[in-house]
Amino acid sequence: MPQLHITLVTGRPEANLIPLLQLKPERVCLVASERMTEAAERLHLLLKDQLPAGTDIQVRKGLPDTEPQAISQYAFALADELEASKSADPGLAITYDLTGGTKLMALLFQEAMRCCDAEMIYTNSDTGCIYHMGAELQPDSFRSEAIESVLDANLYLHANGKRLLRSASDEAAWQEQARSRKALTKHLARHAAELDGLTGQLNYLIQVSQGDKPAVILEGDRQTGPRLNDQGWQQSLSHPPGGDWKKALTLMNEVGVLEWSPSAPRELRFPFLDGALYLSGGWLEEYAWHCARDAGLEDVHCSAQILDETGRKSDVRNEFDCLVVHRNRMLIFECKTARMKVEERDQQVLHKLNSLTEQSAGLYGTRVLLTSGTFGSKEHRDTNLKRAQSMQVKVTEGADLKQLPERIKGWMETGKWFV
Repeated sequence: MPQLHITLVTGRPEANLIPLLQLKPERVCLVASERMTEAAERLHLLLKDQLPAGTDIQVRKGLPDTEPQAISQYAFALADELEASKSADPGLAITYDLTGGTKLMALLFQEAMRCCDAEMIYTNSDTGCIYHMGAELQPDSFRSEAIESVLDANLYLHANGKRLLRSASDEAAWQEQARSRKALTKHLARHAAELDGLTGQLNYLIQVSQGDKPAVILEGDRQTGPRLNDQGWQQSLSHPPGGDWKKALTLMNEVGVLEWSPSAPRELRFPFLDGALYLSGGWLEEYAWHCARDAGLEDVHCSAQILDETGRKSDVRNEFDCLVVHRNRMLIFECKTARMKVEERDQQVLHKLNSLTEQSAGLYGTRVLLTSGTFGSKEHRDTNLKRAQSMQVKVTEGADLKQLPERIKGWMETGKWFV
């Protein structure tokens, strides 16, 4: 029996995509309001590429955005056309997806779609089910099926007008390097509170030139990239290390991300760019990647370069420290190891994460800020955390980094991030 699927295009296309990619109807009608015309065209192209060849996909434009009477008239006019289609093809089954559009649109379309005996469906990401309901919404007509994993990172981003160009973690050499220092990475994260002073000082030595102190790394542009500073690869700690610092430096030396010896405890050498990049922040990105992979998340990318294809600006590229898609949900990590003492800098971090993800995280997106220390100085920390909460950004600070595997597991099971 041929299926005709009616869906109202929404600004977050995952809600439209999941049932279509899973159910694969022979015919699709995308109903686009005046504000959703561009989104409908993008969804149309995406479905043509993803659904089986020969699928009939149509875009019906002009749905009013707000006026109830006009929306209802539009919906009933469509219902009349659908009823005529059923008369011409008695075997045609019509499905109306309650998930898309505004609440007002969904309510008014529900009434109209009953006229052509359309089955109602609703996609609930919290329960992981697609609910099938008869036209009259009688309980004995209800059934459910589990949502399948139909979205990977590429498709998820593409649906939101972005494209995944490349990820550092796609390279086999990168993965081998990350695995070779996994024990060090997890040690730095599990002891982040005790090592906050050391990681902060290393970050400063590597990245900041001040007075007669040269930085270890010189920043480049998109073509050249960062490079080692010939004048800065030898550095000195502020005081001889002991205890936790000494153990961490010993591990760093063994892995080869720097050169250090207890015979000259203040002296550091950075002979390799990769090691300097790792110690200036890459270790926290790798920690997020390891935790996500160890948890069994489906699609994990570290240092993911994203291109904006919405046409608002030319060649706009951004980078996500760690990006995950699992069971049609996106999880984005922003990782910060620099000391955050200035309130303006703290807010820049939040606004960057918010602006990078507001059009990429989508309907089921979760954004998490990982920091190697506390999120701001003592007088600003509470304000920073409240502002992050208002932006729906979850924060995991240094002492809590050891709990990241458990928090990822909770997100896998519920789609929510528990702090």
